[in-house]
Amino acid sequence: MKFAQVIVDVAPLHLDHPFTYAIPEEFSSRVFVGSRVRVIFHGRKLIAYVVDITNDSPHKDRISPIYDVLCDQPVLTPEVAALTKSISQRWIGSWVDVIKASIPPRHAKTEESVFAQLPMPSAVDLSGYASSEAWNHYSPGVFEGLAAHSQFSAALVAAPGDDLQKLGLDVAVTAIRRNKVALILVPDLKSLKRLHKLVLMHVPKDAVAVLSSEDGPGPRYRNFLRVLRGEVSLVIGTRAAVLAPISSLGVIVVLDDTDNSYSELRNPAWNAREVALMRRESAACQLFIASHSRTTEVQRLVESGNVIDVVPDRDYVRLHQPRIRATSAEDLARDPLAKVVRLPSQAFTAIRDGLKTGPVLIQVPRRGYQLRLSCARCRESVRCTQCEGPMSRAQQSGPMSCTRCGAVTAIFSCQWCQSTEVRSGQLGAVRTAEEFGRAFPDTVIRTSGKDNILDEIDLSPALVIATPGAAPVVKDGYYSAAVILDADATLMYSYLTAHEDTFHRWCDVAALVAPQTGTVIVAGDDSHHVISAFTSLDTIGFASKELAIRKAASMLPANNVIEIHAPLGTWSSFDVPLPPTAKVFGPVAIQRGQEKCERVLISTPWAEAELSAKAIRANAIKTWLARGSIGMEIDVDPAMLF
Repeated sequence: MKFAQVIVDVAPLHLDHPFTYAIPEEFSSRVFVGSRVRVIFHGRKLIAYVVDITNDSPHKDRISPIYDVLCDQPVLTPEVAALTKSISQRWIGSWVDVIKASIPPRHAKTEESVFAQLPMPSAVDLSGYASSEAWNHYSPGVFEGLAAHSQFSAALVAAPGDDLQKLGLDVAVTAIRRNKVALILVPDLKSLKRLHKLVLMHVPKDAVAVLSSEDGPGPRYRNFLRVLRGEVSLVIGTRAAVLAPISSLGVIVVLDDTDNSYSELRNPAWNAREVALMRRESAACQLFIASHSRTTEVQRLVESGNVIDVVPDRDYVRLHQPRIRATSAEDLARDPLAKVVRLPSQAFTAIRDGLKTGPVLIQVPRRGYQLRLSCARCRESVRCTQCEGPMSRAQQSGPMSCTRCGAVTAIFSCQWCQSTEVRSGQLGAVRTAEEFGRAFPDTVIRTSGKDNILDEIDLSPALVIATPGAAPVVKDGYYSAAVILDADATLMYSYLTAHEDTFHRWCDVAALVAPQTGTVIVAGDDSHHVISAFTSLDTIGFASKELAIRKAASMLPANNVIEIHAPLGTWSSFDVPLPPTAKVFGPVAIQRGQEKCERVLISTPWAEAELSAKAIRANAIKTWLARGSIGMEIDVDPAMLF
């Protein structure tokens, strides 16, 4: 009899290790390393994944047998098993949770139809594929290096007018021509649809697999199995596709890595770009990161020599970028109503002129109607009476609701001056659309936001009101102009990467505007360093300065940071043997929802980050065993650090 080491689908960290089960004789020819099985665990039938098989066990007389085999073919490859384990350790989470992110839920009918046939790799002839001429104005030799060297890694900032997806496909084709499989990652479904359409113009459909959680269970599982069986040459997908079971991986292409959608929301909260870096090492493949601006994380990789810096010629950028202007102090002096009506006269002129030739994009920071409500008399913020959260309103005459706990109230009375009138310090997309409808009565106005995101629009004149990340692309063209509203309010956000995130969103807007002839207006003070960097599209300089600030503060991404939230007084009782180089910030008492807790930040140089993670993980397991629960939340390299 043989024995299987399995990872069982259970949540607690103290159970996050392999358990031994016997392989019954009837399953001896069906259980392999990587098999998905069902076991009896504490009286329950649970799914488990086989990570090792041994010929003996010290307690073989007392070991339970595997209850059932769910698939006769392994679904967890050794490389993905090792990668998911490393992810769970780095981001202090459960191994099985990462495994489940890499393997879609089983669909029996699809599985039966796929395995009824032998694997049929698709023949791909890309000899007629033409690479983009845009490579001519980037750092010389980069594209040739990607085509020739199997472990060449680069980070590119796109020039105005260049199509990121076409550049990414160019790199993928170089790997396919070397008889390798290429993986292209995009941040969201909207980008995936555009990429899929582009790919099918050049690559045979049978050679492409799309991995997305938005697909139905059947198509999603079928594409996963096609990748597992080596039937495709190109894999495209969103965040979780970075864990695809590709056996001959040639290159990982990460597009728009500035998008926060690459961060997993559930614990362990890994980031697809960082996982791509880890997989570059485990698969010995290329890595190509491309975006319209530069993150501090990628800038750290460039400065450390981990990836090659690929930037367009500066003179080319100056010549081809759209005209970008911000509201200066002189503009406000000549236009005193600009701050009141949110639209300086130069922005109004840009919109009016832009509508003569095509669509105009208006970006607002938030969706909704009225945000950041305050008392109309004394300007005191309107707060929720239950949790002290900020209140907002979905329509002019509607009730106010709390953005934190959702409590609704129709009556307001200021606790300081007893006024019953409110005003809004920031307006959402819906209210903005109403205002522009009155200002441009004969113009088509379209909105794109969380509840209704437009993928693309045509070249006909229209005003498009969109929140960050929701702006549709213009089919076969560009916006003639764009206006970024409430820039000063956006720059007042207090989390660590607020300035960086804002800069990235603005660069994404500029990329949608016609090169050379287009106009971008930022409704904000041009003396602010973020606005100043944006008006000159100094993406590398901005990233370098932001990284220097983080280094001085020992914050992300210069250091590894672990954020812990725990009940008041908890941290003082913990005995965590952290490395001597680790810095502990806190504990600080904060309000989370309706409860108070304490927050601790642990900053460690990357060379010793693994030691900190192991120490905190061990303490969390020890606490669970002693109390029956951890009693704290652990977030490694949090996407939003306040």
